[in-house]
Amino acid sequence: MGSTNEMHQKDEVRVGNIHICFSELTIKSRKSKSQVELRVMRVLETLIRHHGKVVTREDLHNEVWQDTHVSDDALNRAISILRQKLAACGAEDVITTIPRRGYRFDGEVCWDEPRPAVHKERKRGHRQGLIAGLVAAGVLLVPATGIATARFVSVGVPDQTGETDLQPNLAAVAQKEIDQKAIRATLAPLTQRGLPVEELVTALVETQDFEKALQVMRSRQDAVMGQLGTHEYTEYLHQTGALAYDRDDDAAISVYGEILRLRPDDGLAATRLARSYLRRGHNQSAASVVEDALGYSTVQDEDRMSLLIEQARSQPLEFNERVSLLRDVEAEAEKVGFDEGLASARRLRVAYEWMGASDAQTLAEEETVRWISELVTTVDIYQDLRMDAELASSQTMMGLMYKLRGDLETANELFESVLATERELHRPINVHAVLTNLAMTNFDQKNLEAAARYNDEAIQTVREANLPADLQWNWMLGAEIALADGRGEEGCRLFAIARQSWPEGRPFSPDYQDLQSRLPCREQLASID
Repeated sequence: MGSTNEMHQKDEVRVGNIHICFSELTIKSRKSKSQVELRVMRVLETLIRHHGKVVTREDLHNEVWQDTHVSDDALNRAISILRQKLAACGAEDVITTIPRRGYRFDGEVCWDEPRPAVHKERKRGHRQGLIAGLVAAGVLLVPATGIATARFVSVGVPDQTGETDLQPNLAAVAQKEIDQKAIRATLAPLTQRGLPVEELVTALVETQDFEKALQVMRSRQDAVMGQLGTHEYTEYLHQTGALAYDRDDDAAISVYGEILRLRPDDGLAATRLARSYLRRGHNQSAASVVEDALGYSTVQDEDRMSLLIEQARSQPLEFNERVSLLRDVEAEAEKVGFDEGLASARRLRVAYEWMGASDAQTLAEEETVRWISELVTTVDIYQDLRMDAELASSQTMMGLMYKLRGDLETANELFESVLATERELHRPINVHAVLTNLAMTNFDQKNLEAAARYNDEAIQTVREANLPADLQWNWMLGAEIALADGRGEEGCRLFAIARQSWPEGRPFSPDYQDLQSRLPCREQLASID
């Protein structure tokens, strides 16, 4: 065996007849081949590099999770996964538990020679950072029943973030142009899986702008397809998808759809495609994607739980059925220590309990208090894991709950906090939703000037980003604000715009009919119907 320094320079090792590659996150033998999550592989790597020696639980936590707070269950789960995957390849009992101390790797270890330097450079991005968990799901609630009865928009924030060591040249991205939170959130799902991020980072450095970087990646796509094999090409597509996700649903749907045509069992692509469809209101397409992905036994367990969360959103189920499905996911996620999945399932389950109670007109004060308490637990998880995007989603829902209780001041404070985060994350779809919430809450507080300002900014946000959006809600809200402010003609103008662009087949709520009856132009507006 080489010296400690030599071992730390090597990336591949043999344990009996098993071949382990740390950078590619693989454990394989003639019997089996497994892909391993980044942090689980880091546990194995730490044990192997200290072969024959006891590694304490504390040292493993410090090495693998560093400053990120996780429970002891996270390490227990990692050890359990490793023992299962190693046993499947023919290596049983190579990880020994030393009671009250830690673990020791007792397998026969033989280090492989390093690969050529050019290949190592190609893979450097695979091992960047310690990312907490897989993709979790968000909630999208729109005021489909009108201004008076449903003044809320809860953004779906199904992205994740976590602490990561960025590529060295990422420092070239100007801080004033792209906030580090946005970079971390974009890279997290890729680095967690050991996927490369080089092309994505290069595009950001070149353009200093997420939307322009996406255009660059898309423009290079055909050329890249002719140069790379299928595996490398899907890696490139994932980088393109990371830029599109939460920013351009059409591009995200195109990119993730292409990945699934090449690799139908890609859990990350399936989850993100389903969520992009849901944001566009294409529930049936989302449900089909989820059903197909769940049919593959090779989908990783945590991806499977994320897909089950999307199934609860996309399937035509009753509220109580969705709640039951999400409770099952919560229980499973808690059992295996998948904290992100636990928080996401809980947040969505609270949303469906709330919607069910609203639909049945059985809302009670004690239920609202319980829901806020449960959302606090999701906030705690996301804060511990530094998952800024998911944290914003939970805070938005908490704001809606406080608004439901009549505490508009607290709701506004939460929405303002979320707005700052969403701006840092450069996600105009979500910025639009939070601005709309602020406009509605300020209108309820009779702060008409602020309400109009937030509503106008919400409309401008999606227009500047050239994004498709149902702006009928904002135009109707603008008409309500203008009428309350004594500007009847402006209210008529905005109401007419909303009515003329009203989607065919969508019910026109009694609240909007009431608004029309109070406008000075009600007779002229009647001719639009």
